[in-house]
Amino acid sequence: KLFKNKAYTGATASNFLLNGVAGTLIVANTFVQRGLGYSSLQAGSLSITYLVMVLIMIRVGEKLLQTLGCKKPMLIGTGVLIVGECLISLTFLPEIFYVICCIIGYLFFGLGLGIYATPSTDTAIANAPL
Repeated sequence: KLFKNKAYTGATASNFLLNGVAGTLIVANTFVQRGLGYSSLQAGSLSITYLVMVLIMIRVGEKLLQTLGCKKPMLIGTGVLIVGECLISLTFLPEIFYVICCIIGYLFFGLGLGIYATPSTDTAIANAPL
């Protein structure tokens, strides 16, 4: 009965997967600290664009939900988040280029998650089985 509701199952499963991807942020910060020798403050500072973009884009995700429905913002947000994740994973680059990719990657990660979060949560709650 739980998995018969496609909207609820889709929103919940995609939310689970995207939050699983967020675990790679820990791996990236650990690499910057252990592999590049950054302090925890320096490594954490690289991800400040993630925080800023999530906070800004949550409201934008709400507006997109109201105008486009739930499916398109969830797909757009996921796509943007994947771009950010790819940039963060370019550990083979020289240090300065990798740091720049991390800053931009965290920005895209936050942008995508901010666009995705409200439509996903709204869909899951609105379609929760009784």
